[in-house]
Amino acid sequence: MEHFPSLSQTFVLGQVRGLIDLGHDVTVYASWGDPSAVLHAQMSPDEIAKCTVYHGSRSRGRASLLAALTARLPRNPLAVLDAVNIYRYGTSALGRMDLSHRLHWIKHGPRTFDAIYCHFGPSGRLAERLRRAGLVRRPIATVFHAHDLTRYVRRHGRSVYRDLFLRGDLFIAITEYARQKLLDLNCSDERIAILHAGVDTSAFTFRERRGGPLSPIQLLCVGRMVEKKGFDDALHAVARVQARGLAVKATFAGDGPLLGEYRRTAHELGLEDAAQFPGPVSHTDVVRLMEDADVMVVPSVTAADGDEEGLPTVILEAQASGLPVIATRHAGIPEAVADGESGLLIEEHDVESLAAGIERLAADPELRSQLTHSANAFVRTHFGQSDHVRQLGIMLHDLAESYEDHT
Repeated sequence: MEHFPSLSQTFVLGQVRGLIDLGHDVTVYASWGDPSAVLHAQMSPDEIAKCTVYHGSRSRGRASLLAALTARLPRNPLAVLDAVNIYRYGTSALGRMDLSHRLHWIKHGPRTFDAIYCHFGPSGRLAERLRRAGLVRRPIATVFHAHDLTRYVRRHGRSVYRDLFLRGDLFIAITEYARQKLLDLNCSDERIAILHAGVDTSAFTFRERRGGPLSPIQLLCVGRMVEKKGFDDALHAVARVQARGLAVKATFAGDGPLLGEYRRTAHELGLEDAAQFPGPVSHTDVVRLMEDADVMVVPSVTAADGDEEGLPTVILEAQASGLPVIATRHAGIPEAVADGESGLLIEEHDVESLAAGIERLAADPELRSQLTHSANAFVRTHFGQSDHVRQLGIMLHDLAESYEDHT
């Protein structure tokens, strides 16, 4: 991985914890990160540090990494020359992430694993190049989420995963939507498996929201402050609801490059008292915020650069906590939210429908009850973390058992 642990990727921590609890020996290789940066109920900073190896590419520039590789030339000439072979691996071989990983394996020697599990397509590409160079061994499984199938492909071209699809061993899609994206990129259907995300439902206590009309209604949006989250649409919907006389409070929790812009938008819309931005929050904080909220709003959109969501974990967590969800028909979201049955779905950028959905849930306690009970049963049946991790463990075990060395 590039960054571990990450506030926006706590699902990775859940997998690591789950696999360790099942008796697997797990080592996370990451370019950079801070074990204490994410307060997570499932793993302590000491536990994270114990199972993680950092290569430090964020603190070292490309020139520094190339110099360190050059210093290894007398001892490992073939490995060093292969590391910078752009004719074999393309210009990405000179990226900081690639160079830092190469330097690590050249210094410490090749290692054999039962299975190599890569989060996100670019990590799979890197693992395939490392294996081709003889620096790591055994099968590679790559899980694809969202930006690696959308923005990344648009930026690097439709053939960006050609070598990975040719030589990789297993490709995991977190939604049927992601599977179709892989097929569109000419990935072999025979090597694709679907494994939906899992959430630790035991961390959330189901609580039916108070009866009667809600005023003020407490809304919650959680995620990185980036375009694809659609928080700008949510702010405009809150402004419409407030203008029509419904008292509303909205919390936008998270950090990111657009945080300042969203705060300015809230000010321009006259939402100083209605909208709050607490900044980055821990997973424990998210649980607390969900307990205090009435409705989770997930207005995801396709960003201008093509970036999309996969299936936002906050939707599943909200469903586990009894929090009704209003979301957009975006990417894999309809695979977890059935309109009118387990939540409300609207079209992307449909601010008026979002405002109407907020008003509808505020006024109809019976609808809120129906949606939350249905959603809670669905997420606990289909998206439980223990089942998810067990399935992942079986997939990786079967992959290791059936692997034939083809390097």
